[in-house]
Amino acid sequence: MDGLRAAVVGVGMIGGLHARIYAEDPRTCLAAVVDPDEERARGAAEPLGATWYTDTETMLTRESVDLVSIATREQDRFTPAVVCARAGKHILLEKPIAPTFREAQRLVAEIEAASVQATVNFILRSDPRYLRAKAAVLDGTIGEPCTFFARRRG
Repeated sequence: MDGLRAAVVGVGMIGGLHARIYAEDPRTCLAAVVDPDEERARGAAEPLGATWYTDTETMLTRESVDLVSIATREQDRFTPAVVCARAGKHILLEKPIAPTFREAQRLVAEIEAASVQATVNFILRSDPRYLRAKAAVLDGTIGEPCTFFARRRG
């Protein structure tokens, strides 16, 4: 495999999607998944041909990965994200990146200090509908916005 080797930390519903997509994308190889629930970790990894772990640090010592998706509960994202950043791994974070602004600031500082790439998994960033809305705001088509409300369904 010449593509990126990926790991996923937290394989609940969203993390399971990350794992499946990495496994199916010809540009990536799903190397490992991590979840503190051994049964969940094994259940996510085995059908996709990946190795499973219950601890992020152990996975990092045993696997060669280029990037890690952090898809744990928001209150559990800080520690694995910092461990991965300090290990020199690029990170894809689910949102929100932290439960508090202060913790988000600490996480960003840790990522910057580690000089790794990190991004937030905001899947609508390139959606044409949202791009048109952004353009309408930027070019003044809709005037100066003061409040936005949006709801995304299904």
